[in-house]
Amino acid sequence: MALKHIGIDETSYKKGQYITVIVDHDTNSVIWVHDKHGKEVLREFFEQLREEQRASIELRHSRRCQMDQRDDGRIHPTGRQMP
Repeated sequence: MALKHIGIDETSYKKGQYITVIVDHDTNSVIWVHDKHGKEVLREFFEQLREEQRASIELRHSRRCQMDQRDDGRIHPTGRQMP
């Protein structure tokens, strides 16, 4: 699976309960969901990708994603950030 444009959203489904959802914008499909949020959750997602998949990401869009406010580039080093 080649990933090019992904979206990342951390959303609350219940007071104090969050999930992380990652979508492939090219296929309009959810590709990954986790029942927690934060930097470590995204690290887990990116570590599951093959090197070629990480390298193919050109653009990521994050909505209310706390990780991007603290990102040092090591989690997802490729791809430019779209506000």
